[in-house]
Amino acid sequence: VSGVNLGTTASGDVVISDTGAANDVEAGTTLTVSVSGSDRKLVIASGAQLESTGGAHTYVADKMDLGGTINAAGQSITLRSLQNGQSIDLGSTTDTATNTLELSDAELDGLTADVVRIGLPTGLSGPLTITSDISPAGTDTLRLTSGGEVSQFGGSLTVPNLAVEAGGRMLLSTANSIEVDTVAIWAADAINFKERDGFTVGEVDGLQGVRTVSSVSLGTTASGDVVVSDTGAANDVEAGTRLSISVSGNDRTLVIASGAQLESTGGYHTYVADKMDLGGTINAAGQSITLRSLQNGQSINLGSRTDLAFNTLELSDAELDGLTADVVRIGLPSGASGPLTITSDISPAGTDTLRLIIGGEISQSGGSLTVPNQAIEAGGRMLLSTQNSIEVDTVAIWAGDAINFKESDGFTVGEVDGL
Repeated sequence: VSGVNLGTTASGDVVISDTGAANDVEAGTTLTVSVSGSDRKLVIASGAQLESTGGAHTYVADKMDLGGTINAAGQSITLRSLQNGQSIDLGSTTDTATNTLELSDAELDGLTADVVRIGLPTGLSGPLTITSDISPAGTDTLRLTSGGEVSQFGGSLTVPNLAVEAGGRMLLSTANSIEVDTVAIWAADAINFKERDGFTVGEVDGLQGVRTVSSVSLGTTASGDVVVSDTGAANDVEAGTRLSISVSGNDRTLVIASGAQLESTGGYHTYVADKMDLGGTINAAGQSITLRSLQNGQSINLGSRTDLAFNTLELSDAELDGLTADVVRIGLPSGASGPLTITSDISPAGTDTLRLIIGGEISQSGGSLTVPNQAIEAGGRMLLSTQNSIEVDTVAIWAGDAINFKESDGFTVGEVDGL
């Protein structure tokens, strides 16, 4: 009814057989099995069961053959190698690779727990690779911890909640191979995470948001919304260099929840989605932010407070006020997007330079525009001429058709953002 701690002190395998008892190892609190010796094995025989629902489980061995089941309902299970620097292969059905802890999907299916954690603390283990399909049946939360790179090689991963800590790069981006509801990531190098059908950046097993000192690239590969929630971290997505989020699927939405913050002051930001709900803030001080639709031919409505118009990227003044950058660029390269219309007052608070890039006509419909430096590229006419509605200091314009620009109180024709 108390804790169980089993193991070896020198070397040799540990085998838990099917004894015929209801539980072959049973504890009331913590349950630990530790196997000493390089490449020695923990074997849980087919039909054997280990159970404690009153405390955490920890299993330590360089090799594991998990043919039976482990019941840690309401608790956590940690699987890790004994030796530092060991690689981890998720998907392998053998235990033959040198210096590698190999765990198959069937072995993970035998684990029941609130959280399954795999790997040594960051810095102590080698790379982790998903080599075959992984979809643990007995847990909603999987935490992967590697001192090296976390990547894929022919395998998929399906789990509701995923936390990843990588001492190197975190590369889970193979098309249509990752399915999660909520993700949290820390990496010491670049993060490239592409999920199939929509996910939330949130808190998983105490890990909050997505953070690295290098680049971050998040997105979907099929369809579905991407939500960045307010996790409680200082920055809910934080990068050291460039930061990009791309949302696949017609009229799918990038949501930055109220209170959420994205930050990188070391590289440019790019956000791609047919719909955007920017309730939080984006800090790209000293850098640029680009907002654009995924689909070619989409219209842009600057001033709309909704996201209801079909085939239209709608951005309000309040949403643009949440952006801090040297330059904010809105639109696709000329020829790739539809018309842009200013429908309500726009005066972005966090930038001195706004660049509008559109394949069609740029015009006004009841809205004003106030920004120190304005660059405009229009594939059609450029019509910003409503009386006393445009206030800029410097303007640069290219258009594929007529230009009609009337400013309120004086301006300079000059160079803005390279135009």
